[in-house]
Amino acid sequence: MNTSTLRSIGALGAGLAVLLLVAPARVLGATPAVPDPCGLVTVAEVTQIAGPLEGAPRKGDIAAGDVSCEYTLKKSGQWITVMLAEGDLDYWRKRNGGPRPVMLPELGKGAFFNPDFYGSAEVYAQKGKLVVRVITPTAPGALEIVKAVTRKVLAHP
Repeated sequence: MNTSTLRSIGALGAGLAVLLLVAPARVLGATPAVPDPCGLVTVAEVTQIAGPLEGAPRKGDIAAGDVSCEYTLKKSGQWITVMLAEGDLDYWRKRNGGPRPVMLPELGKGAFFNPDFYGSAEVYAQKGKLVVRVITPTAPGALEIVKAVTRKVLAHP
């Protein structure tokens, strides 16, 4: 082997060592632990807040990046979705806060409500390193519903 080949192999080895130290879960194929969004608020809690449900909650495809749980209300057919996302609240407020996001300090620093994001009422709050989004169609009482569900999500470990 010539010197340039040995240097390339050495650089590759050093790069691999850094990757193994910085991101072992991704390099080794392990998936980082992501909370089950359907476990962050129970069927009983959602029923108490919004009324009886139609069927069981539906999980998003976590492997595909859809970390969500959707509850369908029996009476109206409307839905409530709990989503988890990466990032910080400032990013999400700039992206999805609308022209006048309503700040909700009772749900934590930076928490906010967008009363009409493409026909949906959304609350955003910080849960550890994740952002919680609770969404329901814009309708009378939507703010109270998404705030109450968000409180339950934030209270669960």
